[in-house]
Amino acid sequence: MIGGFTLNDDSNKLFSSILVGVYEGKKLIYTGKVGTGFNAKMQKEMMAQFEPLITRKVPFAEEPDVNKPSRFRPNPPHATVTWLKPELIGEVSYTEMTSDGVMRHPSFEGMRSDKKAKTVVLEKEKDSNEVITDSSVIKPRAASKRSTLLNPTEKTQVKKINKHELKFTNLNKVFWPKQQITKRDLINYYYQIAPYILPYLKGRPQSMNRFPNGIAEEGFYFKNITGKST
Repeated sequence: MIGGFTLNDDSNKLFSSILVGVYEGKKLIYTGKVGTGFNAKMQKEMMAQFEPLITRKVPFAEEPDVNKPSRFRPNPPHATVTWLKPELIGEVSYTEMTSDGVMRHPSFEGMRSDKKAKTVVLEKEKDSNEVITDSSVIKPRAASKRSTLLNPTEKTQVKKINKHELKFTNLNKVFWPKQQITKRDLINYYYQIAPYILPYLKGRPQSMNRFPNGIAEEGFYFKNITGKST
């Protein structure tokens, strides 16, 4: 259930995140803040649904602290919150639930109109610690079944990805000498975790910190490239 949305002070978006929860009996229990998974078009459509439901009453059993720092964001941007009557259902995927009942790495998947509010309930745990859910609205992501991209022997390799040929060179270069982790190892690692990290990187500007001579040597930030036609 969507019980509100936030807007960061320095944001030019319609909203920065949505506040979601699930029912435990008649109580709406807060399960987290979702700030990824929607583009500008989706935000406009969602805001049209939000506006008639704006309320001064906190819909959750306990008012969440939307500006609470975390270990990953010790200094989060200040946000203001707008509460909504909990009548809208959104589908959210996440990696796991934390010990305090908040979703880790949540991502918005879309609005749902085929579910009733009371069917969106808290997850329960089996004795085997396997998490099950009474609703398909909030669901953990499946484990990645990707194999490695690059073979362990050839120093230079060419791979065809999405109809584009990509050339990978100097794959035996050691980036982390102590652990003997090579350029090949790093590329294979990113390839395997891509399904997990790409939803959070999509549409966000990135700065690359390069260490051409290994992690122990001097590095530099690679951004604001000039002299290239676009």
